Amino acid sequence: MTTRVYAGAAHFSAGASTAPSGGIYRRAIGDERWVRLGGGLPDDVEVRAIAVHPRDPGVIYAGTQRGPYRSTDGGDHWTALAFPDAGMTVWSLLVHPKDPNVLYAGTAPAAVYKSENGGESWRRLGALRAPGHVKMSFDTRVTRLGADPAHPNELYAGLEVDGVLRSLDGGESWEDVSGDLIKVADRPHL
Repeated sequence: MTTRVYAGAAHFSAGASTAPSGGIYRRAIGDERWVRLGGGLPDDVEVRAIAVHPRDPGVIYAGTQRGPYRSTDGGDHWTALAFPDAGMTVWSLLVHPKDPNVLYAGTAPAAVYKSENGGESWRRLGALRAPGHVKMSFDTRVTRLGADPAHPNELYAGLEVDGVLRSLDGGESWEDVSGDLIKVADRPHL
């Protein structure tokens, strides 16, 4: 079995280059270069999140500005997954620690979606609201998702500059658990 590393990128242009710079890149251990993957991904794709199936390394999920994509052949070919809300950028992905058919996607604007069938269909989970600790000129993003492996229905959603939310029921309800973090952030620095 070949060990591979994947990296996602958004677009960046330094100079007059017209070559795509965003996307998903793959490098096998021992290779001398990164390969930009395509095969069904849009040319202008920006990949902000990557998750590899824990039991089948050929299955990879990519979070993009057009929702989630899936590859079943190690990244050579990609399929857009049916996502219920257009215009949601996927910033984070989480594979359930006990059931790899269950996936979570964190988006901007801030929301969490769940799939119970390997990404074939998704539903938006309720009650996630950014607490509003920081006012920004852009929508808050769910930049990280995590689950307690011993209690997989205990989920955490890290919000860009706006704290951390926790769910104890698999994402159906959320509570702000940022209090201690805010205290640390408000302390005067020496």
